[in-house]
Amino acid sequence: MRSSENLLLVEGESDQRFFEKVCPLLKLRASVRVAPPREVDGRGNNKQGLIDLLPTILGQLADGSLKRLAIVVDADYLAHSGLGFARTLSKIETALNGSGFACAKNPPQHSGLIFRNPDGLADIGAWIMPNNKSEGSLEDFLHGCISPGEQSLFQRARAAVKALPGPKFSATHVGKAELATWLAWQKDPGRAAHHALQEGLFDAAGPSFAGLTGWLARVFK
Repeated sequence: MRSSENLLLVEGESDQRFFEKVCPLLKLRASVRVAPPREVDGRGNNKQGLIDLLPTILGQLADGSLKRLAIVVDADYLAHSGLGFARTLSKIETALNGSGFACAKNPPQHSGLIFRNPDGLADIGAWIMPNNKSEGSLEDFLHGCISPGEQSLFQRARAAVKALPGPKFSATHVGKAELATWLAWQKDPGRAAHHALQEGLFDAAGPSFAGLTGWLARVFK
């Protein structure tokens, strides 16, 4: 871990690439490193791997080698053997409570979760995709951020995925397939979500996206 860095911990490499494009939009004075668990000595690039890594990361926050920390994970779906929002939040709270961090009740105008410590350590941010209350994933969050001019095409992509007679992907990945289909129908087919963000296909000024970037700016102020 580089000395006094700001760290945004995400589940995997696709999330990393996306948030590496989001963070520069904030125009922060300090740089933010975006990393999945394995890049900071974690065992696995997934939600459990991230949560298992938190005790180590919190130690670095306490000794000053880490300046500020935020984490982003998917809630996933109970029906697809995922934890869902409540159980995901519970696991995060268990990992953070042991070091004295407790989730603050944020004013209505704030999105995202903030964990505070009475000993004066920097607040920790947590965002459970898609919206800190529902089941889902980063893809579900992005569905809600698609620009108005792209909504018609996206709905056609959703209909095409739904009409598949025998999809090869699991029900867990329907949202991912819908997003990928919509991206496959763009001027440059098949580009990733972080490229679509740069190209204006997502509404970065809309309430959903603004809530996410506002939370990031608050954590890494």
